[in-house]
Amino acid sequence: MTEKLLAIKKHLKKRQPTFVQQDAHKKARVDASKWRKPRGLQSKMRLQKKGYRQKLKAGYQTPTAVKGTHIGTGLQVAHVSNLVELDHIDKKTQGIIVKSDVGMKRRIEILSAAAEKNITVINSKDVAETLQTLKDTYTKRIEKKKDREKTKATKKKSLDDRVKKAEEKKKQEEKLKESMTEDEKKQFEKEEKDAVLTGKDSEF
Repeated sequence: MTEKLLAIKKHLKKRQPTFVQQDAHKKARVDASKWRKPRGLQSKMRLQKKGYRQKLKAGYQTPTAVKGTHIGTGLQVAHVSNLVELDHIDKKTQGIIVKSDVGMKRRIEILSAAAEKNITVINSKDVAETLQTLKDTYTKRIEKKKDREKTKATKKKSLDDRVKKAEEKKKQEEKLKESMTEDEKKQFEKEEKDAVLTGKDSEF
């Protein structure tokens, strides 16, 4: 009986149109993905005039006994986003869909736990293959992150070394100035200005 109802559901789904909110193709502010009943007094969609989009009505409903079930497996669909939700799944009557906003690390954990518990994953054809692909991608991502951190640390060390050398050079110049006469100091300052302008080091 269930198989027959699933076949009816599949047939109804094929002929079911996409229900779009009235004037979604005309106005950018109207969200086409959300259904709103047409209520206009002269709405051609409400009056079901020829050439206008179909509105939501009872004729498109699937049989109540198989409502909310997956057409291919006949299992009740449960959307999962963490391991706690996975613990409440009945594998005999339910199949899971891992939500699209779940990150890669958590997705791997959920799929691994589902494979151990023999829970059907509806939005994955081959769980083992999907897991392997995700693990490879995640490993590459971690390696790239480590390389970035290593490069960042090397650059920081190089900058610290340059700052340290600049500070040492400044101290040496201050000591040198202390031991100079007034004429030598003026000459040194002139040399420093010339070095800044030409990009060369002073002779002192």
